[in-house]
Amino acid sequence: MTQQEFEIIKNSPYVHDGSFAIWRGCDRAGICDLTLFNESDTWDKLHSDVVFVALNPAERDGDPTVGQPFGNFHSADSNQKDFKLCHALKETSYEGAYITDLFKGLRETDSSVVAREYAKNSANVEMDIQKLKDELAQVSPSRKPVLIAVGGEAEKHLKKHLGEEYLVWKITHYSDYKEGISGLKEDYRKTVQAQLDELDKIRKHLDGLIGSFPGGIRYVPFGRKQVRKSQNPLPDGAVILIPDSVTSITKNAFDGEPHHPIHIIYTGTASQWNAVKVPDSIKTTLCVHRTDGTEHTGSKKAFDESREKKILILGTAPGVSSLNSSFYYQDPRNRFWDLLAKAFNEDVPVGINKQKEFLIKHGISLWDVIKECDRDGSLDKDIKNAVPNEIGKLEFSKIFCNGQKGKGFATGVFSGC
Repeated sequence: MTQQEFEIIKNSPYVHDGSFAIWRGCDRAGICDLTLFNESDTWDKLHSDVVFVALNPAERDGDPTVGQPFGNFHSADSNQKDFKLCHALKETSYEGAYITDLFKGLRETDSSVVAREYAKNSANVEMDIQKLKDELAQVSPSRKPVLIAVGGEAEKHLKKHLGEEYLVWKITHYSDYKEGISGLKEDYRKTVQAQLDELDKIRKHLDGLIGSFPGGIRYVPFGRKQVRKSQNPLPDGAVILIPDSVTSITKNAFDGEPHHPIHIIYTGTASQWNAVKVPDSIKTTLCVHRTDGTEHTGSKKAFDESREKKILILGTAPGVSSLNSSFYYQDPRNRFWDLLAKAFNEDVPVGINKQKEFLIKHGISLWDVIKECDRDGSLDKDIKNAVPNEIGKLEFSKIFCNGQKGKGFATGVFSGC
């Protein structure tokens, strides 16, 4: 975090509610030492790519850090257990992350009391959710942070109200670990570290994929079993993150989505994805990128079957550039359009619209031999678990296979390539 970014947060209206997961030390004196935030190099240790969100501020009568800038989560009162959070995050990549409360207006130690109070008034919930969104926009203006819920109650509300906009993760609340009963601070640290290690795996792969999707991410909350229709249309160039908890996708899950194919990032393995119940009617509209680095693609014909059937050109399976562009042969190194233009003695069509006009003019349809496959990258040699399209049922005057791999898959289905 830069000094300028730190100063903006320091002078924001949230400075008494929010703070950073950084402490002078995890003992009583170190926990409440707020002079740390006045030191010139502090902002170098702070970041807001992840934000910890607890449910609400606890009662802290007589605590000297109450009302002080960045004083929240820095209580020396042993009843507050802030020292356990310090111990869990100290010397990890999550130390220095921004941390705040969801429901800021109610100081209460018992989360069940908080739940009952907010259940009575949904307007208060909506107001505090909007406050949190405004706070997040200020502390992390360039990208939406990962929200790490501290405890199950915070997770429930974050998933319900922000689960599609943000990646919501959960760590165990430190109050669940009571000295002398089920957990010392060392046990709490081990528990939290295991939970954050799982998050790290997902974040690592997301960082590698997200640059390919300028429209951002729509999330299916972790723990959800079914993908249902969203009230928010997927923006152009966006992707949907589906967790491995999902076991089925409803038939109308993607009805009304203006852009195809639907790109999905799936956090599970190939075998887990194959077990997900996906209606046949939408299988071919999906392009699934798994966080193990492979893709599971569905192939869709370029034009409606009712068009005049003269020439069909079959590829093997679309590459990464084509999948991201939602049209065939879009890798700039691919000479398909140059060769096709030369064959018809015409200028090379530039851009997807011109390419579509060219194909329609000459009665050419494009499709792929493979309906679904797993592949890391765009090379045909890396294709695994291929499922063929029903190309044997097609009727065209001429059928061409683009490449030896495609011809190999087509052989035995019909003659003509």
